[in-house]
Amino acid sequence: MASSSSLALGSASESAPTLIDLPDVVTHRFDTVVEHVQCGSRTLSVVRVRDSNRLLDAITPEDFAVDERLPFWADLWPSSVALARDVCSQPQLEGKQVLELGCGLGLAGIAAAQAGARVMFTDYEPDALQFTRINVRLNLGEAGFPSTDIRLLDWRESPLAGQYDIILGADIVYERRVFPALAALFRRMLRPGGRVLLSDPNRSTWTEFLACVATEGFTVDERGVVLEHGEKLHSITIATLRFTPQ
Repeated sequence: MASSSSLALGSASESAPTLIDLPDVVTHRFDTVVEHVQCGSRTLSVVRVRDSNRLLDAITPEDFAVDERLPFWADLWPSSVALARDVCSQPQLEGKQVLELGCGLGLAGIAAAQAGARVMFTDYEPDALQFTRINVRLNLGEAGFPSTDIRLLDWRESPLAGQYDIILGADIVYERRVFPALAALFRRMLRPGGRVLLSDPNRSTWTEFLACVATEGFTVDERGVVLEHGEKLHSITIATLRFTPQ
């Protein structure tokens, strides 16, 4: 699979777009496309895999056997768009420490960084982090890198130090086996008075996860949004979690 080595920064209507070079490892392995997402008054540009089904077809039984790994990161999911838009509506993000879990293409974290937050992007998949780096550069430029960090993270081990004002996660609770590790990570890494912002397309595991974190001392505030994405309407729930020590 191959792609052009340069992508236009901004909309196609700009007369003199700035170009970025994609790393050779990306152009040699992936066919890419740029998708533009409106977030408040800003338009964010996201480099993604053109057809993630081709990646699914390439998964071997050996690859899948390692934690049932599938290339979920390669798509721009409606939950990610909804969370990014919600982040754009959040007040006073300037200087806040933000952690994005399962960042995939990095959209929600980029929205936070554009609002002045210092963002730690994390994912379990190295390929996802390659695309996050590209998208950070595309939207924030070289000047945006000092306010961001990008790291590989397994929630079950969580080697990260420090605490965060906001923890973001878009469509990350589709597997019941991650519930205990995520709840423990939230308690450990959320700064007192901080909040967790999650989005989900109302999967069957969503209410189970919220019930799980409620038993761990979190209060949950849910709100529904309807999102038009990919020429379809999607019903997305966004939840704000706050930890209340017993």
